[in-house]
Amino acid sequence: MRSVSPGVRAGVVLAATLLPLCVIAAPLRLQLVRCDSSITDVPELTAQAFLERTTSGLTKAIELEKDKATLVSAGELEGADLLVAGKLGRSGEKFRLVYIVQTNHEPKLHKQVAFEFTSSRLSERGMTVMAQEVLAEAVKLEEARKEQAAMLPPPEVASAPAPGGAQSASPAPAAEAPSQPVASAPAETYEEEAEEERVPMRRGTTLDVGLAAGFNSPSGVYGLEGEYRPMEQVGFQLGVGAGAWGYRVSPLVRAYPFGRRSLSPFAEGGLSFNLGTESSISYGNGQEQTVDLLFTPVAILSFGVRANMGDHAYITPRVGWGWRLRQDNVRSRDGQDVDAILDLVNTLSQHGGFLFGLTAGVSFM
Repeated sequence: MRSVSPGVRAGVVLAATLLPLCVIAAPLRLQLVRCDSSITDVPELTAQAFLERTTSGLTKAIELEKDKATLVSAGELEGADLLVAGKLGRSGEKFRLVYIVQTNHEPKLHKQVAFEFTSSRLSERGMTVMAQEVLAEAVKLEEARKEQAAMLPPPEVASAPAPGGAQSASPAPAAEAPSQPVASAPAETYEEEAEEERVPMRRGTTLDVGLAAGFNSPSGVYGLEGEYRPMEQVGFQLGVGAGAWGYRVSPLVRAYPFGRRSLSPFAEGGLSFNLGTESSISYGNGQEQTVDLLFTPVAILSFGVRANMGDHAYITPRVGWGWRLRQDNVRSRDGQDVDAILDLVNTLSQHGGFLFGLTAGVSFM
């Protein structure tokens, strides 16, 4: 047997040592194969806008994660390590964005990453954050593919020719080339929920501010209402306004049993604090009687519906009932009995009984 020189052996050892390092150091090659959108009524969320925002987000994410991946053009599919496909649609009142990452080499693996958000605007920062999540999943998916590929048995090769030049009777069949270089698997797996990871951009937090008017309503005859909704099913309401019993402040809690929808029914309860005012009556002889309408708390229970009027506007009608928690709430300043007519007017104008309210406003956050 011919011996191998020490120089050749050293070269082989060096190549075997550096080759894995070169493979590890090579950045992954990602390709965005398609972006679909079922939303046609919002210009910022059409398929073309979605494609442009996704491309921009991936580009910026790759710039932030240097030497981890590169983005290849559509004409270099054979050289791509991973394929990315996106789909954008509605999920109730929210928007749902799904990315599917698939390996381009055997064994084929895929991963689905979903995002949900309420705003119709795909901000640059938000797209970059989502692209970073997709990039992280791509790296993990390719590592898993390499681990599985290492455990697969080696491919069969054709048997050596028999003596005399005769070929083996049963050569191993050659692997069939794929009929299409463009992988269609991502487009067929949009509805798959296996291995799904939801990474919501927003968790339903909103802040509503609106103008209100009504009869016996928590915000008085007219006023302002604000609601902070930290989750889809619960909101904290505050109404301030003016009524016949003076200024009114009403902290309430709302429960939305069906969560966030275009029409969201709710039940609310709380207290309404009437801060009090004064009332008077004049007699024909120039005399006048003035009474103090005292501080009066009222318990409130009402039902209504919050209806969206676009991306940010809303309108909220409500009906309910109020129970006065203080009855001795009128005091005459002159110590005399309250005039019958004035007493009747005060009785009819005090807060309590059937209530109706209507609020229109805008949503933030």
